[in-house]
Amino acid sequence: MGGTGVGTYLFSEELEKAGNPEPLAPEAPIIFTIGALASLYPMVTKSVVTFRSPLTGEFGQSYAGGRFSACMRLSDLDAIIITGKAPDLRFLWVDNKNVEIIDATPLAGLSTYATFRVLREQFKDEPRKRSIVRIGVGGERIIPYANLTVDQFRHFGRLGAGAVFGSKNLKALMVSGNYSYPLPREHFKEYQEIYKEIYDQCMSPTMSKYHDLGTAINVEPLSQIGGLPTRNFKQGFFEGAKYISGAKFAEESLAYKVACTHCPVACIHVAHLREQFAAEHEYETLSVAYDHELIYALGSTLSLDNVPDILKLIHKIERYGLDSITTGVTLAWATDAFLSGLISTEDTAGLALAFGNTDNYLKAIDHIVDGTTTFYQDMQLGSEQVAKKYGGLDYAICFGGLEAPGYMTGRDFIVGFSMSPRNSHLSNAGYSLDQKALSKPTTPEEEVQELVAEANWRNILNSLTICLFARGIYTKDLVLRCFNAVGKEWTEEQFEELGKKIHRLKFDVKQRLGWTLEGLRVPERLYQVISSRGIVKKEEVEQMLQEYWEIVQSY
Repeated sequence: MGGTGVGTYLFSEELEKAGNPEPLAPEAPIIFTIGALASLYPMVTKSVVTFRSPLTGEFGQSYAGGRFSACMRLSDLDAIIITGKAPDLRFLWVDNKNVEIIDATPLAGLSTYATFRVLREQFKDEPRKRSIVRIGVGGERIIPYANLTVDQFRHFGRLGAGAVFGSKNLKALMVSGNYSYPLPREHFKEYQEIYKEIYDQCMSPTMSKYHDLGTAINVEPLSQIGGLPTRNFKQGFFEGAKYISGAKFAEESLAYKVACTHCPVACIHVAHLREQFAAEHEYETLSVAYDHELIYALGSTLSLDNVPDILKLIHKIERYGLDSITTGVTLAWATDAFLSGLISTEDTAGLALAFGNTDNYLKAIDHIVDGTTTFYQDMQLGSEQVAKKYGGLDYAICFGGLEAPGYMTGRDFIVGFSMSPRNSHLSNAGYSLDQKALSKPTTPEEEVQELVAEANWRNILNSLTICLFARGIYTKDLVLRCFNAVGKEWTEEQFEELGKKIHRLKFDVKQRLGWTLEGLRVPERLYQVISSRGIVKKEEVEQMLQEYWEIVQSY
């Protein structure tokens, strides 16, 4: 079926062949995959990258939109596996099924933006559609939470795929092709009818929130129910939420909206940030994409209530090619640690870290990338590792070593992030179940069953590489019809079995890389603050974690 399933399988196979290499070893694989329905229907736009995370040392997987999935389809490729290490900086071009390795030393030190501009200009006369994935300085310096930037505004974010590229001296990957996907003539009318049905749903009011304000629409409602992490998860509501809401961003800065290839929704919201770059009123206008997770990580959790300041932080992090969530949460931990006296201005190169101080956060990001002091070199390792050295582990808000996404809703978000194979929110619906429980209370046992069932189904959606914003459209029945219309035969029972199989395989890989249930750490702060559902009880979470693991083990 492709996507996350095939990526995990190939990753397991490659790991075994190479003897479970360390994340940055030359023989460590990084694998790109697309799904069986990629680019054949609206919003089937994602691609998957699978690797061993240099941030956590564990199973790493990330999803991205943009043009990459379509270009892999046009090149007639279902997977690309990259291993080895170049002697110096290289650029990899996969055109149809031809591979060319090109000198990229002139690109050394360029930002993600500049690299994209240079390569786009260099290949402007090439006739084929193409997608460019690249790293910035963060990836070149092998910072463990460096991202891969895809095309203009998308990313393989979280867990450090950019550092894996950097360790291989790989600056960029470009995929292009002109392959035409054959559809069976006997099903073509059915295919056209299903396509139109999906397209009409994509253009219906159901999806309008993603087009109108995007995921930034979540900021204010989450704050109102006490589910928006603020000042490093000290509280779930932000007094400045209305000043950084989706509506406020749209009113002040929204310039235009962008869609991934083969998506009619256009959920990517791009702001214009006007900045002075020299004396005598010399200005430039920068295009900066934003969403809920970035507004949380660089807004509420740092106590910033100003749209331009958040955009400045996003832009700087984007230039370096770092993960915004990990950067923001790590800065929030450092602020707490500074205010608690665990670190001093000697550690921070003279910066007094304080919630709400944008200028010092901007300088701190530069120091992290440059590794100015020993402390900033430790900050390159993420909040879990730096807290183990300096103290303050109870308020290093990580799950499995990965900094938390922007939800503080209750016990289900804790269990969901803890037991997600990638410790993030795209593999589970814990935060959503917490919100549903506000109006319809359920038991911990029922919630575990729902968490596991949803994770199983998302394994199917993420194998097909369907955008999860469309998960309400792509029901099991519709997905079966989509398969039939392109000449593939599946059943709902096969879906269920495959979802479980992938779920278990991910945990098998995690165990091989050192994961244990006993080794899970839930930040103590999350048991001390009021979430959307009140104070979370530690004993309930521990029981739910055990029950979740028992279900997965039964597969």
